[in-house]
Parts: sequence; C-alpha cells; structure tokens
Amino acid sequence: LELTESAARALLSYQEEKASCERRAKVAHEQTNAETENLKNLKQKHDDLVKEIEERGEILKKLENTVEEMGKEFV
Repeated sequence: LELTESAARALLSYQEEKASCERRAKVAHEQTNAETENLKNLKQKHDDLVKEIEERGEILKKLENTVEEMGKEFV
C-alpha cells in the first residue's frame, strides 16, 4: 500500500511538473511569436526609411545637376 501511495504521489508530482513545463513553454512560444512580429515590423520600418532616404538622395542629386546646368547657362 505504501508503495502504491508513493507511486501515486510521484505520478501526480510528475503530471504537475509536466503541466507547469507545458504552460511555461506555451508562454515562451507566445512571447517568441510576439518578438518575431515586432522584429518584422521594425525591419519593415527600416526598409521603408532606407527607401525614403534613397529617394531623397536621388532627388537631391537631380536638383544638384539642375543647379549646375542652370549655373552653366549663366556663365
């Protein structure tokens, strides 16, 4: 009887520990998914900003070329 009770307690303890580990794993998985989504959003913002900077650089280069051409006309 003592062995049966001891085995039952061990099984219950194992089941509780397993459930606890599964809950922690689920929370960790959810947090990982949230962080992954945050990183994707951050990368998209970064890519958008890089594109905007490149576009502005092209505009500035065209403007510089236009100013140079206009300057040559006045000389």
